Amino acid sequence: MKRWLLELLDCAIVKSRECGDEIWGAVLECRGTRLGVSRGILSAIPRHLYRIYKRIKSAYESLPVAPWRATASEFIRHMRIMHAVGLEELVRRLTKVEEPRVLALGCGWGFEVFYIALRLREMCQDFKVVGLDIARKPVSVARRLVERLRLSDHVEFVVGVTEWLPFRSASFHAVTAIYGPLDHTLDPSQAFREISRVLKPRGLLLATFLNRLSSHTVMWIVRSRRFRRKFLRQAESFVSVAGQRVRTKFWTRSEIITLARAFRFKIARVWSLFSMLQLKFKQTNMTSIERLLARLDYGLSSAPVIRWLGRYIMVLMEKD
Repeated sequence: MKRWLLELLDCAIVKSRECGDEIWGAVLECRGTRLGVSRGILSAIPRHLYRIYKRIKSAYESLPVAPWRATASEFIRHMRIMHAVGLEELVRRLTKVEEPRVLALGCGWGFEVFYIALRLREMCQDFKVVGLDIARKPVSVARRLVERLRLSDHVEFVVGVTEWLPFRSASFHAVTAIYGPLDHTLDPSQAFREISRVLKPRGLLLATFLNRLSSHTVMWIVRSRRFRRKFLRQAESFVSVAGQRVRTKFWTRSEIITLARAFRFKIARVWSLFSMLQLKFKQTNMTSIERLLARLDYGLSSAPVIRWLGRYIMVLMEKD
């Protein structure tokens, strides 16, 4: 853990073992909770939340780590391209900020972390980006990529959960929560409360939400009576992660807007992901028709008619 991370953490060092400018092992005190640093990585999951998230953490620890800049699936590549639209808008706004600080929640091995960091470095800005994920395995891989990309003065990673962030209040100019951290959190209100707390006034939140009433969901509601009864009865469902069932929330437009307003966020931009193209995780190659739909998906992502119809809704919010 680089020493500069201490400037953002709401922690005091109880004891530490250092190697150069890096804290290799330590015990930290954070809001009455003891946290540990092992092999340079801070684990910031309080004991009461660790018990709750133990199964989810285990599931994500067992997943293979995706390589930087490469994937075998055209569908996942399309998903990254679509997310890049929102990340570019975020970076554009951050260029107006002096010394931007960014927190990436549910970052995994760090796609959005490196995307933002490399773009800000191109603009010769002094910046800091912190990635937080529930699983240690992808974070360990991400830290090795930091050295390879020569970003160690700007990028660091933490193991943690969205409902309990170990950072000081008003310490970040932007937070990202893409690829599902708000869908899999067990307490969305507490997650938003923590995000709002660590964001500065006028801070930005870029988040994605699984859409409960996407175009594909509506199609299945029409086609299947069984699906209609099951899906409309409950807002939460389960997805399979490494053979384990992980509770997943599907959001409605009104829920997103209501939660944003409750924590003093106003919605700046909305994009639709996979509104034309159906997302297929188990399939790697697209057909020619699917490639055409992918282009339409990209071109029409922010069109008013369809921007709330995608499998995922990507929203850029600004804190009042």
